This record gives sequence, C-alpha cells and structure tokens, in this order.
Amino acid sequence: MSATRSLKRTNCTSQWLWNATLRAAAFLYAYIGLLNTAFAYRPFDGTDAAVADPGEMEVELQPAGGKSSGGQKTLIAPATVLNYGFAKDWEVVFEGRLETPLSASGPSTFTDGGAFLKHILRPGVLQDQTGPSIATEFGVLLPESVGDTRFGASIATIISQRWDWGTAHFEYRRSAHARSACRSFHRHHSRGAIQMDGAPCC
Repeated sequence: MSATRSLKRTNCTSQWLWNATLRAAAFLYAYIGLLNTAFAYRPFDGTDAAVADPGEMEVELQPAGGKSSGGQKTLIAPATVLNYGFAKDWEVVFEGRLETPLSASGPSTFTDGGAFLKHILRPGVLQDQTGPSIATEFGVLLPESVGDTRFGASIATIISQRWDWGTAHFEYRRSAHARSACRSFHRHHSRGAIQMDGAPCC
C-alpha cells in the first residue's frame, strides 16, 4: 500500500512539473510574440540538451578575458554560469559577467545576466539512450547594472545528437529585453545556432 501511495505521489509531482513547463513556455512565447517589432543583438553562448544530476552543481567559470570593439577594450572578469540539478531532468541556471572598460574610464557593468529553468523533454544520447536529446530552457533576462535595460524573457529549444565522429547541438532561441528610456522592446531571434564538438577521446 505504501509503495502504491509513493508511486502516486511521484506521478502527481511529474505531472505537475510537466504542466508547469507547458504553462511557462506558453506564457513566454505569447509574451515575446506580442512585443512591438524591434530587433537587437544579445550575445549568447550555446548550450546542450543535458542537465545536472539532482543535488549536483556544475560551475563554468572564466576568471578573466577580454573583448575589443571599435577601439574600445574591455576586461571581462569574471564570467560565470551555475547549473544546479534540483529534480530529475530539471536544473536551474544562473549566469552573468562583469565587464570593465580599459580604454576609457567608466564603471564596471554587470551584463548578460539571467536566471533560467532547463528541462529535458526527450532523453537521448546525452542521457545514455538512443536518438537525439531534446531540451527546453526558459527564464528571465536580468537588467544591466548600467544603462536603461529592464527585465526581459528568453526561451530556447535545444537538440543534441552524437555520432562516432562528434556531437552537434542545435539551438533555437527567442529573447526580448525592455528598455526603460523609450519603453520599447528589443527582440532577438537565433535560428540554426549549431555547435560542433569533437569525438570523445575514450
């Protein structure tokens, strides 16, 4: 009897998580799709259709880096992505980076910040099963510490497939950011962003 009750609770929890995912995805698609038409570039790093195991945290850290644009040199230190698995096939992601101008005086800026949920829709090769792995990632874009950006939203579909010669990750992402100065929305579409990894060494 106790085993039956435990199974029912597990099924109810899984159904609740699935329904919550569908509602959140529908809301974000509607939110982004109804915004005024305006386009802007928002840099992003691709991800794969895998999540951290429950109770585990993965840390991606770039202690220091740099970029140059239009003669302006900028120190990036640090850039961080934190992934925490809080349930089976689920993880929460926090990311952001600190940029400090080097060519001219100015304050350091927290940018490209976000808080996301990532869920495996179809377990596949990255979960030691057959076929492509499919995941979705959705969440909130954080405003920059300097400037007129406000909160935004982002949603992505990620497909990963592995062969003997390597692994490919396909990502389709839609995001929107509001700017307080003119109360306009800036929307970015990323179609066909493909990342290739080499074959594993063992």
